[in-house]
Amino acid sequence: MRKTMTALLGIGATVVLLGTTAVTSASAGNTTGHHDAATITAARQFTATGTVDRDEETTQTVNGTYKNAKGRPFDVTVFNWQDIAKITNTKPKLDNAWAGGYWHRTYGLDQWLLGTADGDTYHLMLLPAPMGSTFKCLLVTEFRSGGNLQNWMHGTSH
Repeated sequence: MRKTMTALLGIGATVVLLGTTAVTSASAGNTTGHHDAATITAARQFTATGTVDRDEETTQTVNGTYKNAKGRPFDVTVFNWQDIAKITNTKPKLDNAWAGGYWHRTYGLDQWLLGTADGDTYHLMLLPAPMGSTFKCLLVTEFRSGGNLQNWMHGTSH
């Protein structure tokens, strides 16, 4: 049976998500949010938000869909502290060689290239599948003017 669910994003836009199924996890106490693949098989809508050093202007939010069967994010959008969409990518590219594979090698995170917008490049680091109801991730923004923002985020999915 196909279900339709509507989600309201913080920017006043409504998105219709088709074919999503709510699932629960047998190990809700797992703080990483990753569980046995047999317990979570459906695509999950996720959102994660982080702020660096309590500086409101560093707040970023990432929304998207995570398909556990494929072990990858889809339809990912990054918003800044003013809820302005900075980049959207329907199919991010796995880029575990980026930065010498540091985040993949050191933290076991898959490095997903979201792309470049307005000269800034975005990478989202997620643990490999499956994604559970809570998780931690990292968004790295490399600024065209130099430097970067490494924003650890806490996320939820359903």
